[in-house]
Order: sequence, then C-alpha cells, then structure tokens
Amino acid sequence: MQRAPVDTDVMAHEVAAGEAQGEFGPDRIGQGSFGKFRNTSNSSEVTPPPSERRSGKLTLWETQPEWSLTYIAPDDGPQFESGDFQLVSDMVSLDMGVSSPGATPPYSAIGEANINARYDYRGSSNYVPTPKGTVFQDAQPYFSLSLNDPAVNEQAQHMRDALERPYLTFPSWVGKTVPGTSEPLHRTTDETQRDRNREKAISTCRDVWGSDYGSGNTLHCDEFPFATTMEGAGAGTDRFSARPIDRSDNEEAGRRQNTFYKSNRILHGDAFRVEVTS
Repeated sequence: MQRAPVDTDVMAHEVAAGEAQGEFGPDRIGQGSFGKFRNTSNSSEVTPPPSERRSGKLTLWETQPEWSLTYIAPDDGPQFESGDFQLVSDMVSLDMGVSSPGATPPYSAIGEANINARYDYRGSSNYVPTPKGTVFQDAQPYFSLSLNDPAVNEQAQHMRDALERPYLTFPSWVGKTVPGTSEPLHRTTDETQRDRNREKAISTCRDVWGSDYGSGNTLHCDEFPFATTMEGAGAGTDRFSARPIDRSDNEEAGRRQNTFYKSNRILHGDAFRVEVTS
C-alpha cells in the first residue's frame, strides 16, 4: 500500500472498492461503505459522496467490477501559518452481503475492510510537495538505505551499527539501545529541537574524535536517529549515535531523507521506521 498519493491537490480522496452493499434480492451481491469522521482541526467535517451503497446482480459486477467513492476534506483557506494544518482523519468501513435463492440466511461480512485516511492543508512546500494532500495512515513508511550503495554506504553502516551493534557507537553505555526499527522515529519540523539535536551530536564527535575531526571539511558529524526526529541526540536519553562520516555521503543521505519525507507526506510528529539493506 502506498502511503501518500501526493497528487491530491484538491483534497479529494477516491476509494476504489470491489463491491458495495444495498438491498439484497435473488442472486445479488453488494457491499456497504460507511464513513466515520473524526475532526482534529477547527475546520468542518469530511463531505461523503451522495451515496455510499451499491447493489446489483452478479452479471452487473462482472461487467462493472470497480466502484469509486470520493470523500472531500474541508478547505477553510490557508491556516497553516498559524499552526492549523486542518488535519482531518476518517475511516471508511466496507461491509459485504450476498444472497441467492435457497440461501438462508444471506451471507454477510461486516467490516470486511477498513481504510484510514488523513487529510491535511500543510501549505509550505518546504515540507510537502503539494499544499494539500491525503495519506493512508495504515501504510507504514520506511526510510531505506543500502550498504551496497557507494553514495550513502557510510550513512547506511552507521545506521546498522546504531540499530544492531550499539556497543560499537558513541556515546557508550551498558545496555544502550537505539530506536528506529521496533520503536519508530517521529519527524520534527521544530527548528529549535533540530538545532539542539545537531549541537549534541557535534559535541559528541568532538569529545570522542577531537575538535579537529572535521578538518579539511571532508568529514561531517553524522547522527542517528536523525536530527530531524524527536528521538535525536538532543532528546536527553543518550539513545543515539554520532560519528564522523564522509561529507558527500552525509549530504546525499540528507537529500534522500528530505525526498522520503515529502513523497510520503510525513508531517511533524508522524511516525516512520528505517531499514538498512545489503
């Protein structure tokens, strides 16, 4: 499942379903779609489609197997500069029923499938590719780097050491663990928190490798979890790793991370996990 269909500039989300429920008669199949909306903003509720039911004979489903529903999120105009991103979540639950002559009672499946969507009006292009958008909240986003990719292999190795061999990383302490896999990371767009993360990581690099570790500007102090996460070096838990790595490697990994955030529409506080492949 793709998390973020980022082309939803009109804040509309189409749900393609196989069948839909209605009134059942002989040899009929159908499925019901019911929207349950939770408003987490000052904006109004999601607007459902005029009809959320469909029913027909099997021959109709064979010739018209797809069914689309459009749910439209509210748009109260740009509010993001005041911190209101018009975040709205809704759940669409699908029920299915089948009936035929001699079948008693008719087959019924309640909650056959559920789709949880979140709509937003984030606005700023610095964080998302389009001002408005929709994501599937049940899709777990993963930021992945490969040890075999020469452009980012040092960053990938640092991530693997931090996650799987934290005893090889600094700061060093008995029983150290680092979040990012079983424990998700959470993005932060708070500049103060990001600066605090970077300052703590750089301080660790200087303490371990000396104040001139970056002489010649060929090395950067890399940190994991990333400075753009709430679990970064400045979180106060010491559950992080900092080490000097190649400057170009560090910069390329940062560019890929920003692309990951945008393409998956990961907002402030949104969770994600990481993986390192070979």
